[in-house]
Formats: sequence, C-alpha cells, structure tokens
Amino acid sequence: MVRIYLDLETFRPNENGAFVDEKIIAAGLLIDETPHHKSSLEKELSSLLIFSEWKGQDENGIISSIENYITNTFSQNKNTIVCGYNILRFDIPLLICKSIKNCNSDPQQTGRLWWDSITVDLQQQILPLNNNRFKGTNLGNILKYAKEKYGLKPPEYSESGEAIRELYLQKKYTEIEKHLKNDLIAVRWLDLRGIREFIHLSDTKKIPLFYELDRNP
Repeated sequence: MVRIYLDLETFRPNENGAFVDEKIIAAGLLIDETPHHKSSLEKELSSLLIFSEWKGQDENGIISSIENYITNTFSQNKNTIVCGYNILRFDIPLLICKSIKNCNSDPQQTGRLWWDSITVDLQQQILPLNNNRFKGTNLGNILKYAKEKYGLKPPEYSESGEAIRELYLQKKYTEIEKHLKNDLIAVRWLDLRGIREFIHLSDTKKIPLFYELDRNP
C-alpha cells in the first residue's frame, strides 16, 4: 500500500474568489509506504515532493506533476491511497477543474485518475464525531484542541492558511513551503493516530468534540 498525502497552496487576489479566481502556486505530496499504524509515526519520512511556481513550474506544470506522479504510482501499486484534509471539497475539485480547463485534459481520463486511486478525506471522518457540523473542524482547530483539551501530542502547527496570501505577496516562499510541509505532517498524524483517538473520546464523552469547544473558547 502506498499513501500519498496531498496538500495545495493557492493564491486568490479576492478573498471571495474561491475557485473563480484561485491560482495553484504550490503542491506537496508526502509519500508513505509504512504500515497504517500509529507506530509508523516513529519513522521519519524523506519522500516529500514540492512543486511550485518559484521552482520553475507554472500552474499547469504543478497540476501535471501531481497527475503524473499519482498515475505512475497507481500503475506500480494498485493499492494507492490519496489522503488529505478537506481535499474532497477543495483540493481535488480544484485540480479537476483546472486540469480540464487549462491543461486541455480529457475529462474522462481526469475523472478516472481520481476514481482509480482511493481517496480519503480526514475532515469527512471528523464530521460524525462533531454532530456532522463543519464548525470548529478546520485543521488548526483540530490540532489545537487535540493538544490543549485532550492531552494528545500532535505535530507542531502554527501557521494559518489565510497567511499564505500575504506570504506570497511578500515572496516569502520558504515560509510557504514550511507551512505546506507542516500541513502534510499534521495530516499524516491525524490519519495514523489522531482520528482513532478522537473516535475513542467521542464514544466516551458523547458530545460533538470540536463544535462545543468552539462555542466556549
């Protein structure tokens, strides 16, 4: 089994321009072939791929690199899983739209790419533990409450996704890459351990874990 943790960084001049005026400026793929068990967190991964415009790729190049990597991995390992946080509502729909519109991709091939690989969105797994509410389930909140309220030990995560716009305008590309890497490491922690811990806590407390906390800071 190969797990590919996926995360995009985007820039939109207008905050209300989601999908309409959204440019993919960087993408990260964290490749994991370890067993799907919390003990795998003790193993440091070296297979981190970052594609970005400041490394010489435009948006179309970034999209093509992602598609090619996933396609090649799937051809070598049929048990390929693409995993991320909110990727079913944001990253993957954006990639599909951009691929078909800008890269002149065949819609059937693009759709088949994401059909062939199993896709796991950890935010969707969080929702049943939160009374099916999105409120309070952004990644920063999840990690903050995991540490401060539930005594877990998630990876360090401080940079807000909203700060990417300013970092991009200031050409602080190293900081954007740092955020991208932190995102992927955090998502891997959720996948291998955090979700399991939250399921146990939800069964014990019988409350929406993150929604209630968000209402009572």
